[in-house]
Amino acid sequence: MIPYALPPAETWLPIRSIIRGYDAGQADFSLKLQSFFGAGTCVLADSARSLLYLVFRHLREQAGGSKTEVLMPGYTCYSLPAAAVKAGLQVALYDMDPHTFEPDPKDVSDRINANTLAVVGQHLLGMRSDIDRLANAAHRHGIYCIEDSAQFFPGEAAANDRTGDADYTVFSFGRGKPLPLGKGGALIARNPEDADAISRMIAIHPDRTGNCLMPAAVLLFSRPRLYWLMEKLPLGLGQTIYDPGFEISKMPVYYKRMGTRAMDALFLLNAHREAIGQIYHLFFSGGRKDSPARPGPAYVRYPLMVEKNGNIERLYPHGVRRLYPMALCDVEPLMPRLGKRSQPTPGAREIAQRLITLPTHLSVNRSVANRIAMAVDRMFPMKTAVRQG
Repeated sequence: MIPYALPPAETWLPIRSIIRGYDAGQADFSLKLQSFFGAGTCVLADSARSLLYLVFRHLREQAGGSKTEVLMPGYTCYSLPAAAVKAGLQVALYDMDPHTFEPDPKDVSDRINANTLAVVGQHLLGMRSDIDRLANAAHRHGIYCIEDSAQFFPGEAAANDRTGDADYTVFSFGRGKPLPLGKGGALIARNPEDADAISRMIAIHPDRTGNCLMPAAVLLFSRPRLYWLMEKLPLGLGQTIYDPGFEISKMPVYYKRMGTRAMDALFLLNAHREAIGQIYHLFFSGGRKDSPARPGPAYVRYPLMVEKNGNIERLYPHGVRRLYPMALCDVEPLMPRLGKRSQPTPGAREIAQRLITLPTHLSVNRSVANRIAMAVDRMFPMKTAVRQG
């Protein structure tokens, strides 16, 4: 049998975007993002976690050390707490509703204290969260709100609804993200002076260009007949690692040029993700199983809650995966940096134990999506599924 494995998330970029990365005449990516978001300043770096670290460090310096905690979701990418710890801060956790993945508003309010420097909200898997509500709660307490938009990036259809009330919004362009350049992150700040300060901070770091052939190689090896080989290479695919020792660098010029052209593909990518998400939603609703997903979002991966997500490795050829293996309260290397008032987050733990994700990228058409849904249904049948409210 010929090996076959679907990637769990999007790796496709137009060939012309990859080629344009070598064109020195391409417009600056930051200017295109500024125009897209209507922002005065857009700061670029090699990754979203680098920008989060710089934001945390900037806010810590502004507070003069009087505030030492960052409040964040109990279930999120490990890069977020790693960035806070690298900036010399403690991590506090708020719980999440496992039915909607939204912050528990009462828990957020209860966890804010005199040591809280900022609250972080996220858009998990492309589902738009109510960041404005979180920002309003933060501002009532005189603290900052940071929007982690690593898994959400609006296309043309959202042109009039691109930014909210958060003080800082951070985007990621890594593999599997809404605009999967393979590297890079962007920061939008409501206060231009803050954006300028962070821009000066990133300016002192080097530009580690890396391998500019990697996007073409990823595009080639992301074909289902070859992707199984990609996962065997030491690229860190599919791994979620807590590592506060990461390095900071500028966004490589090649990726800036590529991003300038790749922005044109956003509407296509988001429209396809939305359509595939609708197929899954229809399959898993109507009395069979229900998911926390609401119809409409451009899911970078479609979320489905099952009773227990063990033995999911059997579904790897279909691109089905967990997201993050543990809630943050259970990540052992992080435990010494959790704030003294931190409590277990049962909703976040439930998400970690039950969430699986289904691929929505351009390699998944209607036929493939139905085949994936049937494979998931066989492994997690109705009798073991738990319906959500």
